[in-house]
Amino acid sequence: MLPRLVAPGGTLLIIAHATQEPAPGRDPSRFPWPGTRAEIGSAAGILHPARIELLRDDDTPPALRWRAEFTRTA
Repeated sequence: MLPRLVAPGGTLLIIAHATQEPAPGRDPSRFPWPGTRAEIGSAAGILHPARIELLRDDDTPPALRWRAEFTRTA
């Protein structure tokens, strides 16, 4: 779905809560839940990852966030 929302030559920026757990539990009543690296990188198809970064903010305790940039070539 996401690739069709990006024009040819365009860029998609994703900022999302992150988790480093390989298989985190998912409680549908607590959506949105933090995404894994595999989930963030799964914007496959015609989008190509230009950069995917794991960031920590200044909260106490620090919260993890993904910042991912994808480009569309065609």
